[in-house]
Amino acid sequence: MEKAKSVINCGDSLTIHHAIALHKKIITALDNSSTIELLAASIVRVDSAGLQLIAALTNELNRIGGQLIWSEPSQVLIDSSNTLGMNRSIGLNKN
Repeated sequence: MEKAKSVINCGDSLTIHHAIALHKKIITALDNSSTIELLAASIVRVDSAGLQLIAALTNELNRIGGQLIWSEPSQVLIDSSNTLGMNRSIGLNKN
C-alpha cells in the first residue's frame, strides 16, 4: 500500500537560520512517505543554504523514485531560486 504524502510547512523563512529545524522535518517526512508536499506560500526570506537543503531533498526524492510537490510557492522563493539558477534543481521550473 502506498504511503500518503507528507506535508511540510516551510513557514516564512527558507534560510540557514531555519535549516536544522527544516532538516528534521524533512527526515521525518521521508521516513513516512516518498511524496513530499512543501507549503511555501508564506516564504518571505530565502538564502542559498535553504535552497541547497531543498535541492538535497529533491535529489533524494529522485533517487528513491519519489515526488516533490510545491504548494503555492511565494514569489520571493521563485525569484530567489531563479536568481541563483536553482529553479530546475528544486522543481520550480514548471509553468
